[in-house]
Parts: sequence; structure tokens; C-alpha cells
Amino acid sequence: MVAMDSCYWSERNPRQPVELVAEVVHADGRVSSAIVTNLSDEGCGVAGVFLIGERVTLILPDAGPIEGQVRWAFNGEGGVLFDREKPSPDAG
Repeated sequence: MVAMDSCYWSERNPRQPVELVAEVVHADGRVSSAIVTNLSDEGCGVAGVFLIGERVTLILPDAGPIEGQVRWAFNGEGGVLFDREKPSPDAG
């Protein structure tokens, strides 16, 4: 079992329940389908087969590609944390 940082989970934004079919592009180039079951600005829950730590690109209807990392996976479900854009050193 993988230990999870409790601070991360207590600070995450609430996710809204959804049911969206997404195309998933895996880091090794494979393409599969998954059902997005919940969604927030920071991440989503997905139904499908994933590996913890795997880099994925989700292609959602009307949203385009969203890159992220699988943070947990168990029994055909998983959670993806979306990549955050890092601020430019010139920003501010």
C-alpha cells in the first residue's frame, strides 16, 4: 500500500461528479479510453486501467488535451493530478 500525504488530500479542491468519455494517451504512446467520474481544476477521477506514477494526457470533450500524473490506482479506478503551469521567472 502506498502512503499518501494527508496534507495534499485535505487541501484539494472539491470535485464535481461527471460522466465523460476521455481518450487517454499514455507515456508509452498507447491510446485507450476512460470514463472521467469526477472533475476539478486540479485533477479528476477516472475509471480505467492505470499505473501509479504514470504520465498521461487526457483528451476531454470540448476541453482539449490535459496532461497529468496518475496519483493512485486500484481495482479499475484512479486519480489524476493535472500538471500545473509553473510561473515564469519574469512574471510578477
